[in-house]
Amino acid sequence: MPTWTGPWVTATTGKLGFDGAGQAPWAASGWGFGQGLRAEVEFGYRSSGVGKTSAVGYSAHAQLTGTTSTSAVMAKVFYNVPRLGWRLGVPVTPQVELSAGYAWSAYDRIMIRSGNDESMTSASTGASPDQAILGLDRDLSSLVRSLSLSA
Repeated sequence: MPTWTGPWVTATTGKLGFDGAGQAPWAASGWGFGQGLRAEVEFGYRSSGVGKTSAVGYSAHAQLTGTTSTSAVMAKVFYNVPRLGWRLGVPVTPQVELSAGYAWSAYDRIMIRSGNDESMTSASTGASPDQAILGLDRDLSSLVRSLSLSA
């Protein structure tokens, strides 16, 4: 959460909203070890203009400009519970995913204006986006070798 500073504001915190989805390229690479165990490393980036804010001391219709971007790296471990779906009569395999990583967010020249008041911030933050997911995996290797669809 950025802290706004300016000639009329000394320490106001607020929340940013985003203007559309922005760019979101990502890449992942992994390896299957057999017996249902896989590992993957994922790199991601997202950039977007800011579109709305809520900041103490500013109206809800304040003008807002600037961009935000986030870069992230995640290490993931997957385990497919072998043959459980087929034993239950469905063509899917239950999947468990655990992942940990780090994400860096940058706020570049975020400017808020309302009437004669304006404030600007440029900052960066970091966080650990850990997750655990239960999902399903559908084998499509009859179409393309080693292809599967995960949900």
